[in-house]
Amino acid sequence: MLTVGRIQCAFTLPLVHDRVPLTLQVLGLEIIPDGSLTPVRVQITLSDGMHCGSMTLARRLHSLATKVRCGAIMRLNNYISQVVKDNIVGVICLDATIVSEAKVIIGKPSNFVLLSDKSKPSIAFIGSAVDGFCSDCQMTPCDWTLLGPSIVDCVRLSKSCTTGSDCASTNKQCRFMSYQMFTHAKLGYLGKHNQVPLPPCVVDGVRNNFPDPKDIYVGFIPTNTTD
Repeated sequence: MLTVGRIQCAFTLPLVHDRVPLTLQVLGLEIIPDGSLTPVRVQITLSDGMHCGSMTLARRLHSLATKVRCGAIMRLNNYISQVVKDNIVGVICLDATIVSEAKVIIGKPSNFVLLSDKSKPSIAFIGSAVDGFCSDCQMTPCDWTLLGPSIVDCVRLSKSCTTGSDCASTNKQCRFMSYQMFTHAKLGYLGKHNQVPLPPCVVDGVRNNFPDPKDIYVGFIPTNTTD
């Protein structure tokens, strides 16, 4: 059974909230190649029976492209949404499983349109895009390029963070929240006191957006405190 009426959840759920598993139906799939056998990007259109929307599969899910058929029922276990450009929201599916096959399209889904909120100020993301292979996180594209803009935007809006020299304490909190959000989005909930070192591209990206005015950072410590 589809998770009816919840496509909006995938496009709007903030990173601070736990991902809600969604059971959706595949309406279509597009593989965008790079001239070789390896796809650069895989776009999949999913429906909840009422609305449908296009999402990007994370690189580790590209193998699903050869297994998924139109009408298949898929469960999104983990996903993230972020503003791509001009208030257009893109959804990246980080973890998904095929539940079953179906021969007919369920419902009469229409394209989901997210109404932009003009009252929210635009917040600049500090960082450079790494389109190709990243030697730090071993991913293409770089994990920070993929997830960083959403994390920074969410943290800044929730903590009212700035990059000024008078907000060392607040920026420290923002760095901690950013590390937590990235770990949760990438690896899921690890449990209390279970921490893993993050790749330099992520650490540097967080510090560039929420710097310490004296450029003093603790670094990774295998306890419940990370700076």
